[in-house]
Amino acid sequence: MLRVFWRRILGLEKYNKAADISTLIYTCDDLEPITVKALDFDEIQLLSAEEAKRKQEEFKVLFQENHKRLNEIARQRARMPKETDEELEAYERKSEKLHAFVDAERKLKEQIDAFAMQYYAKAGFRKKENEHLLKEYAEEDTSFWKFSQSKAGTAGEAGVFAEYIPGQIVESVDKDCLLSFVRAKDLYKCWRYGDQITKLCFDLKDPGFQEIKNYPAYEMGNLFGEIKTDYLLPEDNFSLSSVDTIRTIIDISGENRTHAASELFILPGFKDQMERFGFKDTVSFIDYVNRRSEASEDRAYWIGQNFGKLCEDWLRS
Repeated sequence: MLRVFWRRILGLEKYNKAADISTLIYTCDDLEPITVKALDFDEIQLLSAEEAKRKQEEFKVLFQENHKRLNEIARQRARMPKETDEELEAYERKSEKLHAFVDAERKLKEQIDAFAMQYYAKAGFRKKENEHLLKEYAEEDTSFWKFSQSKAGTAGEAGVFAEYIPGQIVESVDKDCLLSFVRAKDLYKCWRYGDQITKLCFDLKDPGFQEIKNYPAYEMGNLFGEIKTDYLLPEDNFSLSSVDTIRTIIDISGENRTHAASELFILPGFKDQMERFGFKDTVSFIDYVNRRSEASEDRAYWIGQNFGKLCEDWLRS
């Protein structure tokens, strides 16, 4: 089972191992390229827990640096004129580069996840220092969420699916993987893993939560703020086909509001996924927000600060 899960994480069921997970190259107009030799499945399995942890931290730094450069590319593209044929061609070239950065970020994330899984495979993630009871999270001043799939195969890791029916306790089937969730401020980071968002019940007065409140959960310490547990209680699901759902993700992102705006509107990956899902209203809304923010030098900040009005204007249009 662990080997199968490894293959999901590394994408080897979908991509050719030698061709797709090999050398990652990032370029930026005014920056030196960063080249990273990615390790394949067999190489990662040979790492000790300490080596895997070290690699995970190294790749986190590269991920953050790549993300900074990606944002710079996005800002450069936002300031580019598109009046003449020559300007449009330059804009398209910049867009292609932006997509390359997004793809590179995805591959870096796959490597980070793979190193994390190797670390926990060797050291075990069910450690006391990572452990909290679910009822302890109920005392935090936040809500808890996850991206989920409305049906199997919609998004996320191949072969990984759990149905989140409001009011019904969900149990992890894969004990090597468990069920993941995050705090509200981190939800936007997880958009690759579903076509809907699921609000989770952490209400100590709820009879269902009373049944699971004493089960442990484990802080994974990764870029997503991921927490894993054996049991979750869904409260409600909200489809990404609705603009109201996008507004919810931004509204609950709190201190990460500008980063959330960048992730969902400035960078192309989220819009590309909405197009694959066929969520036409959401795609149109993303285009509308981008048109409205074109004149701003810091578009992500402007979107974050004006998002409520943008939503109201969209609904009236």
